[in-house]
Parts: sequence; structure tokens; C-alpha cells
Amino acid sequence: MNDATDPVHDDSLVTFQTCVTDTVLKHQARLRAFTTTCRIKPQVPGTGELGSIWYPDDDVDACYKVDLPNWLQDDALSGEDKLQFYEVKDMELKDNQWLYLYAEFALFSHSGDDLSAYMPFEMKKVVVQTKEDMKLKSGNAVFYLSFKPRGGPECRGVVRRTTDGRHGHMCLEARCWIDK
Repeated sequence: MNDATDPVHDDSLVTFQTCVTDTVLKHQARLRAFTTTCRIKPQVPGTGELGSIWYPDDDVDACYKVDLPNWLQDDALSGEDKLQFYEVKDMELKDNQWLYLYAEFALFSHSGDDLSAYMPFEMKKVVVQTKEDMKLKSGNAVFYLSFKPRGGPECRGVVRRTTDGRHGHMCLEARCWIDK
């Protein structure tokens, strides 16, 4: 549970409940997790939206049910599929701090250790691959993250985010390579 502000109701403080499960590894991911419940905690126990249970492999686009890609092809940003790719600008990194969380998720997929000694990360480059128009806000996308943890070598992570379009449903799959 986390506390969050509700912008619809005068920024009042609400408790946000989410249940995340790690699951069987698939698609060459080293870490896979998805939300099973995501809602504002009801004030009276037993009331409010229950949320809906889902399994990501049932309800996502078939193009996201394949193995995670290894890394960007050299011509990804200029080749015939370039419209599927978007390089995130430095200014957007500041406005989308959750990309750093994705980098943490990727690095955790490699080591599974406490990452606090490696914080903060220096983000080098982020490229988004998606068929949707919203790029960073796409429900289904692959994020290629090049970053450097504090005191560590440069890392490359691939994080795939998939949703079924329903509120609170999200799956993350990740892999990470550490350049030595």
C-alpha cells in the first residue's frame, strides 16, 4: 500500500492498494511481474471496486507474446521500421522519472540484490519501441535503456510493458546486460 493524492478530489490523500506478483519466467525475461489488483483502498472494508484479475498472456497483442529482443539493431532509428521507434529527449527524462524505475527493474533482473548502493542512476539513452502513437504513454511498448549506476559499469536493459487496456493491469518483463 502507498499513499497518493487524488487530483479529482482536491488533492486529498488516499491509500493506494496494489498487488504485484512475480511469475514464471517467459520470453527470455530474467524478471517478470504483473499487477493482479490496483485500486484506491475503500474507506469501509469489503466495499469499493474489487479490481479484476488477469493473466497477461491471455489479453495482450500477439506481437508482445514473443521473446524479449536482445538490443536495438544498429539501424533501428533510421531503418524501414523507424516509425516504431522513438528516442526519448533529455527533457522528457526529467518529466518521466518512472523510466529510472524501469532501469532499476532491469538491473534487479540481473542481480536480484539490494540496489541502494548503486543509486542514483545516470540515464544515457532511452528508446521506446511501440506500434501506438503515444510513445512514452503507450500501454504496450519495449523500452531500451542505457544507464550507469553510481560507481558501476554501463548497463543496457530491455523492459517490456504490456497491458490489456483495463485500469490497473500491467505486466513488466526485463533483461539486463552489464558492459565490462
